[in-house]
Formats: sequence, C-alpha cells, structure tokens
Amino acid sequence: MGVKKLVSGGYDHSVRLWDPSTGVNERTFEFNESQVNRLRFSKDGRLLAVCGNPRVAFFDLRSDAEVPVHTLDLHRSNVTDLVFRDSGPHAATCSEDSFIHIWDLRVSNPVSSLKNDSGVTSVGYGRNTGQVATTDYGRFMKIWDIEQQRVVGKMSTINDNAMFLNLSYNSKTGLMCTTGSTGYAYICRITGSFTPGSDSGQVQVVTNNAERQDSKLLKGIRRKKRHHWEKHMYNVPEEARGYFEKVAKFKCSNRYVLRCCFSDDGLLVATVSDNGLLEIWGDENNPDVYKEDHWYINRQIGRHQKWAWDCRFTKDTKHIFSCSSDKRICLWDVSSGDILREYKGHQKAVTSIDIFST
Repeated sequence: MGVKKLVSGGYDHSVRLWDPSTGVNERTFEFNESQVNRLRFSKDGRLLAVCGNPRVAFFDLRSDAEVPVHTLDLHRSNVTDLVFRDSGPHAATCSEDSFIHIWDLRVSNPVSSLKNDSGVTSVGYGRNTGQVATTDYGRFMKIWDIEQQRVVGKMSTINDNAMFLNLSYNSKTGLMCTTGSTGYAYICRITGSFTPGSDSGQVQVVTNNAERQDSKLLKGIRRKKRHHWEKHMYNVPEEARGYFEKVAKFKCSNRYVLRCCFSDDGLLVATVSDNGLLEIWGDENNPDVYKEDHWYINRQIGRHQKWAWDCRFTKDTKHIFSCSSDKRICLWDVSSGDILREYKGHQKAVTSIDIFST
C-alpha cells in the first residue's frame, strides 16, 4: 500500500494520527478552538497543517510536543483549504473571508494576498507555481496570477448555478476536477501558463497495464453515458477559453458532492457525497483522459451511513480511504469494494483526512 501515515479530524476537536496498516491510533492532538476543516501533510511529511476557524496550526511530527510550532492567524473566518508547494517552505490558504494568502512559512506575514468577491472553498497550485486555482461560493473557478494579484482566467457553469466546493488538480494530465452544490462533478483541462507544456499536444499518461485488472470485473461497473453536452450544458465562456477546456460532467448526488480526488496517474477520479457514496469514475484501461467517454465508466465502491466528506487514493490506486459523519475512516479495496479496515475513535463527524506515502 505504501502509506506511512494517516491523519483524520472533524467536529470532536481532535486530530488523530493512525498506523494505516494496523488501525492503531498512535497519537492525538487537541484542537479545541474550532472544528477541523482541512488537514494537510507537508511534502516531506514532517509538518501537519490543521485548518480551523479562523486559524491554521502546524504540528511538528518529529517531536513529542502537543502544541503547534507555528500558526497562521490572518484569516477572519473558516479556513477552508491549504496546499503546500512542491518545493520550499511555501503554502497557500483560502477562507470564507474571501481571501487567498500566499505564505513563506519562515515569516509571519503573507508574501501575497488575493481578494476574491465571495468566500473561497479550495485552492491548488498548478505546474506554474506563480499561479493558483480557486473555487468559491460565487460559482466560479478561477486562475490567479500571484505576482500581479489578479484573475487571469475564470469559468462558471451556465445552467447549473452550482457553488463550487472543491477542486483536485492532477499535474501529470493537466486535468482539474471540481464538485459542487448541485450534485455534479466537472472535469476540465487546464491549459495556458497554469500548465506549461500543455499546449504542445496531449500529455501522455503512462500506465502499467499488467497491474490493472480488466475493468469489466470491477464491482458495480456501469458503461453508461450519463450526461451529454446537448442535454446538460457545461459551457466555457469565451473569455475563459485560454485556460479551460471542458472534458466531462457527471452526476454523483442530488445535492452536495463534498470532495473529489484524482488517482496518482490521473486515470481515475473519486467522489464522496452527502448521500454517503464513495464512487470512482474513469476507465483505467484507456489512457486517453481527454475524451468525454473516458469518464462515464462508474462504479460504486461503498457507502457510509451518513455524509461522506473526504477521500484519498493510495499511490498504487489499489486502495482508497474515506471518512464520514458516521465517525468512521474506512480503507477500501478498489477492485472488490470490500472494507479492509476501519479506524474508529472519533466521537463526532470526521470531515477531513490526509495520507503520507513513501
């Protein structure tokens, strides 16, 4: 499986570190000031970022200290997301206070602050670390230039009137998946300077077919085209076409799709929803991720008893973690849909997880 660390948090004001292979709760941090909105391991696994309301706290996992070694205190409302940059002590945060802050974690003040016109729900870096992507309550997905402190590309779905709640970006394919308040997931290809090199032709996705099972054998598979452009418009406005190319749109729930995440190779995307479902979309035997049909192969991996809030693929894509308001974190076998392990200990809803892989 290759997962070295698993972390979870939610509404019981605790952050729990687990041994993924045994299910043992090895360490617990108290986070009494608010619920936990988002958890992120740093790229080297040494730091754990805990996003709350309105503070971000960083815990040093190399020490035995139970108190944060660093905090970010500039936001004035729920911090909804944090992403570490691939290199250096840098991160970006976003909040319902409408700000995106770009940080050098060695200093106390942000190196740049971007003001949105509505609460921001998620943030992510592309291949070009001079830009970030965001989603917001104002129904927009945006690309920001950090140095110029302005929006250089934005997109909104025209007919769905969806508030975007989450984004996941896969740097290998240049694809971004966003989910929202109307039950749909949207996959688009991000071009322009956010994904350098994407305009010179299709990104080649390399997959080891020997490690893939025939998708016909996978549990609950359906080869049905759920939504066509002619029936469910997902238009890219003219001014956004330098950055966004529509790929696919599919229905996951009647209301909220709370989180999505790509597999490491970008061939699959997982979604979790208010109906408790954990679903996987995409054809792992077809590397052409830019074709609409690739994403209409769907299987239900499993179902939580209440809202499912977050999910994470293992690097080999054979397993996936999810968490829920039913107080559980589950490890699922992607092939069979079986629950391999449950991690129990939280007293209230578990709203965020993250894994650190070797």
